[in-house]
Amino acid sequence: MLQNQPKQNNTKRPATDYAKYSGLAFQMIAIMLLAGFVGIKLDAFLHSSPALTIIFLLAGVAGAMYLVIKILSR
Repeated sequence: MLQNQPKQNNTKRPATDYAKYSGLAFQMIAIMLLAGFVGIKLDAFLHSSPALTIIFLLAGVAGAMYLVIKILSR
């Protein structure tokens, strides 16, 4: 009985890791898409150059990297 338990934990671990990292990827994509969308809409509303789009995209990338570091450091 005791020998079977580590095997079960080992089989569940890759599936859990896969779900964790794929969820992280989707969160990163969502953050950057949302930031880009907000930047594009603000540029269209203010009739400005794509400066706000670039600023919001860079902020989205920074936020996504912060999320990655925060989750991976656990």
